Amino acid sequence: MTDYWFFLSYARRNDVSHTLATDDDKTRKLVRRFHEELAAEIISRANTGQARTAEQVGFFDQVGIEPGDTWDVTAADALRTARVVVCLVTRNYFNSRVSGQEFEVFQGRVRQHAAGGALPPLIIPVLWHRPDKLPSALPAAAADLQYTYDE
Repeated sequence: MTDYWFFLSYARRNDVSHTLATDDDKTRKLVRRFHEELAAEIISRANTGQARTAEQVGFFDQVGIEPGDTWDVTAADALRTARVVVCLVTRNYFNSRVSGQEFEVFQGRVRQHAAGGALPPLIIPVLWHRPDKLPSALPAAAADLQYTYDE
């Protein structure tokens, strides 16, 4: 089991209107690139110890699960050990059952860690779509997350 620096959470289906395989493939490639570049930044700026590859630094379900592994068990282990969760917030992120479960599991970890105190910023939302393309309000479970800046 690896202790990941981050767990990348995203909705596999980012837009219901995307029905062409090329659109899905393009999105998959962009998400993979985001994972690789984020991991490379962490490797270049932090003491990651033995973790020297993107797959060792950040959990990403397209590369973080070995043949023969059980997806649910592997993802659950990664959620239990990752330092932060990076949520790629899209139009459908909170409509995705899997993304919602990932968010809820990690949010439970954060609340347990805080034990009634201030919640540490360990859930990092990244707006994958422009704010005007997202739902006007986040679901109640995520309503207290700050995901914009005044600028």
